[in-house]
Amino acid sequence: MLTKELLLRQKDNLNCLLEQVGEDDIELLVAWLKEKDDKIRYAAFLLLKLLSSNSCKVYKHWDTFAGMIDDDNSYQRSLGLMLISENVRWDKEDKFGAICIDYLKHCDDEKFITARQCIQGLREICEHSTKYKREIVDMLLKIDLNRRKVSQKSLLLMDIIEVLGKISGDQMDKRVETYLKTEYERGNDKAKRAIKKFLK
Repeated sequence: MLTKELLLRQKDNLNCLLEQVGEDDIELLVAWLKEKDDKIRYAAFLLLKLLSSNSCKVYKHWDTFAGMIDDDNSYQRSLGLMLISENVRWDKEDKFGAICIDYLKHCDDEKFITARQCIQGLREICEHSTKYKREIVDMLLKIDLNRRKVSQKSLLLMDIIEVLGKISGDQMDKRVETYLKTEYERGNDKAKRAIKKFLK
């Protein structure tokens, strides 16, 4: 049986817990996402994330994670968004379809870090499903970066470029191409290098 003490003791080597985690332990980990102690909460999240990339055991808690993405607490929103993106690979029931619009609105979340984590999660989502490509592109192209601080704007732009490039592949949407060319013209050297990888 997983305990908080064991979780914290192994927080830097969570791989060694993978074989020991059973259904009851996963229930505990999901409950610990609400813990006030950030060390426990974060370690529980990391282990759930690791489990999600290795098996479908965590997927049954999808509805719990989906419920977290509109939480008033941005930390809870972030945890929900990241666990949703990790579990899309197991989403044979297409539960993502029911929350797609809700998920995507957090690409422009009021909290910068939540917006970043949401956009970064799209890379995982795009890898396992191309079904919502249009909705993802639509959302990313309408994000208003100008409402962010300069340093935040640059980081968000890099995340957006990465996802748009990944989605587009060899058949680039005209709107995406125009967006990337525009950002190339006004971007810094780092942004230009990132965009150049995707523009022919």
